[in-house]
Amino acid sequence: MMGRWPSGAPLVHAPLRDDPSLGSDNDFGYFAADPDGLSCPLGAHVRRANPRDSLDPQPGSARSVAIGRRHRILRRGRAYGDGDGNGNGDGNGDGDRGLHFLCLGANISRQFEFIQHTWLNNAHFNGLYDGPDPVVAARQNHDATFTVQARPVRTRYRDLPQFVSVQGGAYFFLPGLQALRYLCEGTRSGGHR
Repeated sequence: MMGRWPSGAPLVHAPLRDDPSLGSDNDFGYFAADPDGLSCPLGAHVRRANPRDSLDPQPGSARSVAIGRRHRILRRGRAYGDGDGNGNGDGNGDGDRGLHFLCLGANISRQFEFIQHTWLNNAHFNGLYDGPDPVVAARQNHDATFTVQARPVRTRYRDLPQFVSVQGGAYFFLPGLQALRYLCEGTRSGGHR
C-alpha cells in the first residue's frame, strides 16, 4: 500500500523483498520501469504522492516530469509516542502514537492541496475507478478498495479501515514576518547583510 518497504526501498527497484541498501533511493520513474503497476501498485501511496514520469498527456516524457515537479513538496514524517499516552515511554505501545507530517512548499493550493485532492483522495487516480489513497485518504462517501495489479489476475482489498486520523493541522508561513522585515530593512538602508 505504501509503495516502499519498511527500509524505504521502493517497490519499483525491489519488487520481491526489502533491500535496505535502497532505503534512500529516490532516483526512479514509473513509466519505463513499471507502467502497469506490477511492481508498485498504481494506487500505492508513494505513486500517488509523487507520480514522477507517469502523468498525462505524455507519460514517460520530460513534459510529464515537469508537470509532476510543479506540484512537488518537501515532505518529512516524524514519529511520536510509544508510551502511556502521557509522554511516558514504557515501550509497550499502549499510549498515543503517530506521525507528525511536515511539508514545505511555495504555493499551498498548487502543491499540498492539489496533491491531497487530485492525487491522494481521488478514487479515479491513474486509471483506477474506486480506490482513493489506501493510507491517508478520507473515507467519507465511498468504500475503500485497494487493487494490486498482477497477471493473470489482480487482487482487490475491500473495506479498508481508516489508517490515519488527523488530530490537527496548520499552515505556517516561513521564514516568518520578523525575518522578512529584517531582510527588507537591510536592502533599504543600503547595507549588505
